[in-house]
Amino acid sequence: MFCTGCGNSIKTVDKFCSSCGKKLSAFNETNNTIITGEGSVSIVSSGKGNIKVGNLYATINSTEQAKQLEYSYTKKGKPFSLNKVRYLKIVSMSAGAIGTALGLVDSTLGILNNSSTMLGNNNSFIITAVSVIVLLISLLIHILYKELLTKGFIWIKPHNLINLKLKCNNDGTASLLDLSGVCPKPKCGGKIKLYKDNITGKIIGYCEKNHDHKFTFDHTDFSGKDIK
Repeated sequence: MFCTGCGNSIKTVDKFCSSCGKKLSAFNETNNTIITGEGSVSIVSSGKGNIKVGNLYATINSTEQAKQLEYSYTKKGKPFSLNKVRYLKIVSMSAGAIGTALGLVDSTLGILNNSSTMLGNNNSFIITAVSVIVLLISLLIHILYKELLTKGFIWIKPHNLINLKLKCNNDGTASLLDLSGVCPKPKCGGKIKLYKDNITGKIIGYCEKNHDHKFTFDHTDFSGKDIK
């Protein structure tokens, strides 16, 4: 090997040139210089993935990078028609509204006339209560229906009471899904399990083999990126 300053012959273990005193970077942890004879080209490689050949610079990947995670899914059962969901929403919303109005009017007339209601006090209360519940359920169905049409995917998981992953298909139907993934990190291959934050609605994939491996979840193409 030769010194890049004066051309004096040097050893690989030398830290300084014995002729000109220049600090040598040969086989340094952060800068490796190799000289292969008179008139040769200096090749310098830094620990950050930058490489220099003569006066030219290039950047290389010195570490293996994890590929983008692709989630796979299987459809559970038969797809169901979104039109039927829309009709169910309309019917239940109408029934809930009519029942609620009827119960309230009957109760109000009974109070004003200072007598029992036409339906009976107990019956009027029960009809009103059931109608309000039906109305609230229909409003919830409406919200979820709109969200499914807008996003193409929803995950219904209210405090672990139910766990439904729904995907909107191109033929006007929707399907229940089982989602899974395999960690793309080098030498890992662990199973990816999805978790949903009920407050923020954010979905994150965790590797069961290594919990430091975390990934986002994109509902548009069922892919995920590494969370560093």
